[in-house]
Amino acid sequence: MAPQRRSTTRQQLDFDYAAQGPSRIPRGHGRAPNGPPQPSSRRTPRRSRRESETEVGCCMKYSLFGFNVLFWLLGGLILFIGLYAFIEKRGLIQDLENVSSVHFDPSFALIVLGFVVFIVAFLGCVGSLRENNCFLLLFSTILLIVLLAEITCGVLAYAYRDWVKDNTNKLIVQNIKEYREDPDLQDIIDGIQSELECCGGESANDWDNNIYFNCTGTERDQLIPEACGVPFSCCKGSGSSADVINTQCGFGARKTSLLSFNVHSKGCVNKMETWIRDNLVPIAGVVLFVLLIQVFGIFISLTLRADINRQRSKWLAQY
Repeated sequence: MAPQRRSTTRQQLDFDYAAQGPSRIPRGHGRAPNGPPQPSSRRTPRRSRRESETEVGCCMKYSLFGFNVLFWLLGGLILFIGLYAFIEKRGLIQDLENVSSVHFDPSFALIVLGFVVFIVAFLGCVGSLRENNCFLLLFSTILLIVLLAEITCGVLAYAYRDWVKDNTNKLIVQNIKEYREDPDLQDIIDGIQSELECCGGESANDWDNNIYFNCTGTERDQLIPEACGVPFSCCKGSGSSADVINTQCGFGARKTSLLSFNVHSKGCVNKMETWIRDNLVPIAGVVLFVLLIQVFGIFISLTLRADINRQRSKWLAQY
């Protein structure tokens, strides 16, 4: 008797639905002819949680952000050091009056380098954190331009080695003229000559271009101690390992033989060439590391832009 009772109950339900009409049928269900209610084939589309969430990669986003924060801080530090040295050395007003010679100032080079690094890293930070396509495109474009410029300069420098050598010597001679005028430049020249154990560009006679060390062949050479001499950094044993440095060891060194004054006779251009040849592997490693950092930044920024554009296309399609 139990199975017949269940059948009667099911028939009674069909009869009740038919009597009440379609308006009383629960939403989301339909009734097949001469049969029980069936689920409707038309369902309200329900958006899944996965579709409602952003698909911009958090790993790429915050990796690029952290990568640029480090360089942003580094650029700010370099910029601060350059500005401090630029202003403190002779005063801001005098530096601005001598703009014509500013390209020989090492502090100005630090200012330019720090400013470029600071701005590029700032674009990367804001672009990644705010998912700004414009900033990310500008960041990757600048990095790509810098990367191509570095590779081009490296190839041209190798192809035109003699031209680079000649212009390096001209640059050293020009800086020799400004030796006493710029304390920072003086420290750089002394450091190079002491560490490379060299003197001048091609030879110690390049110091004849400096008004304090030149030889005029007049009575002045006897009155001025530095005349016909070289800086103390040209003397042998004046490197960083020396306990006591004789700052007057090069006075009058070019009046007679350089060997009698214990002064380096080789120029710094040839010494630089030898140093690069001897340390080619470490230099190549540093250059490769710098290039890989730039390639890494370009790759992450372009990948993040692709994620942003893909997610934006999905939003436009849904709404």
